[in-house]
Amino acid sequence: MDIQQRINLAILEALQNLGAALALPTRTIQLVRHQGEPIEPDEERRGQPHGLQYRGTQARA
Repeated sequence: MDIQQRINLAILEALQNLGAALALPTRTIQLVRHQGEPIEPDEERRGQPHGLQYRGTQARA
């Protein structure tokens, strides 16, 4: 493990000890139907946590 990695892990650990977390990078991809009509978002799942895990802990919403 190099020094930069140790620094980054120490920062991450300090944030976790404070109850804070780093945001996961996100991006929005808009899918389009063959007819050219945009696909509507799934309203039932909108705003729900994605459930991805980061370093063994459940991602926070």
